[in-house]
Amino acid sequence: MLVVQNLNYASHATVLFQRLSVITMDIVFIYGVMECCKNISRTKKSKDILEKPDFILAVLLLWNFGLLIIDHIHFQYNGFLFGLLLLSIARMFQERHLESAVLFVILMNFKHIFLYVAPAYGIYLLRSYCFTENKQGPATSSPYTTFPLQTRPLPCILGPKFLGHIQCSGQSFVSHCLFAVENRNDAGIYIFLVTTGHFSLFPLLFTGPEIPIKICLMLFFTVYSFSALRALFRKEGTLLNWPESIYLIGLVPLQVICEIIYPLMPWQQRFPFVPLLLISVYCSLGITYAWIKMYISVLHETLTRRKMKTQ
Repeated sequence: MLVVQNLNYASHATVLFQRLSVITMDIVFIYGVMECCKNISRTKKSKDILEKPDFILAVLLLWNFGLLIIDHIHFQYNGFLFGLLLLSIARMFQERHLESAVLFVILMNFKHIFLYVAPAYGIYLLRSYCFTENKQGPATSSPYTTFPLQTRPLPCILGPKFLGHIQCSGQSFVSHCLFAVENRNDAGIYIFLVTTGHFSLFPLLFTGPEIPIKICLMLFFTVYSFSALRALFRKEGTLLNWPESIYLIGLVPLQVICEIIYPLMPWQQRFPFVPLLLISVYCSLGITYAWIKMYISVLHETLTRRKMKTQ
């Protein structure tokens, strides 16, 4: 597998090595999830473990459909990389700022695409570690209040990720899980975003036997995500409005058209790219909508906090 001229090369031993290496590196992701779950606020207490925010967060992260098909079927190491990111975020909450910075630097050296988060890290570390009034003691501010806009930072920084890398947008859902279990509005955005983004990954699995697998996996994950978050915020209202619900329902006929109807059409041979085009355009509209809604939510919360401080 190290020969450069490897056109049409196939090896079961190579595939086995790749799969086992991904599974082994998932240990880092599991550890990162455990550390982040320890820092989830306990404001929503429940006797039922299935409705506890930290349990829901753990399931949403560990059973992430996007990471599963990208890492274990399509083959990448995003779980390992996002394990480093979650560990870095967890160290922020624990006020271990140097460890957080070192982990993030290691992450960027593994994959440069995480550079889009660097501005938030830079400003946070300057405010919470470098420019604190009492440098002898631990910083007293949290990541939620010292990032740009004085509110939840990561959704804002993730915007370019959604627009520029829709195929790998499943990675971004990992970060937004942290907010989905804390706030009803974020939970609604997460449900809309994760459903649309996961559907946009369907073209990665294009063979016949993979079609029922990807549909079942996404269906199970989507049903659990919606039911768990709805139960968590049952007293605060619905998670999705009716236009969002109609958009998500539209994914069903889109799948039928792209996977069943269009392959039977006579122009399939001449225009084989049409199903990919339909999925990309439809999902990009949904992801862009979620991105804009995230910004509006962040700006609205910022203005609300400012008004409360002035009163």
